[in-house]
Amino acid sequence: MDIERYGGHKTIKQVTTGMNKKKIRALIVDDEPFNLVPLELLLNTKGITDIDRAFNGLEALNKVKSLIDSYQPDGSNQLLMFDLILLDNSMPHLTGIECARTLREMQDRGEIPTSTKIMMISGDYFNDDRREDLMNLFDEILTKPLKSDLFFSVLDKLGLL
Repeated sequence: MDIERYGGHKTIKQVTTGMNKKKIRALIVDDEPFNLVPLELLLNTKGITDIDRAFNGLEALNKVKSLIDSYQPDGSNQLLMFDLILLDNSMPHLTGIECARTLREMQDRGEIPTSTKIMMISGDYFNDDRREDLMNLFDEILTKPLKSDLFFSVLDKLGLL
């Protein structure tokens, strides 16, 4: 909030600088619950508050499939798919790479929008060749510990801010 003087009276106006204009839906996927909180707080600072959580790749795919299953193509509701999916890599049941591969296949079949951005945020090290291969699956790969300025820069580059 910002207080502004108008005709001798104080009025309060909403300051939207740095706040997200479009309602962004995000899914954060990490098997360590304490890793989810900082990511959620970072997203919140940019106005992204519609955030869901999953604790492994299989749970993430189930959440995506649940959204698809709830969609009614007769127009009675709209597909409210995630705009951003943040994946850790080293997780039980299904790794971030395996999950991203399945999500890209779903995009190729038209089950989820191609506008859904998939990003890996992982503590895993990938050499340049492996990283280049993975860029076919991910819109961006960032390493932990995450630097907030780099994270925000990537979100902006992906058109999410």
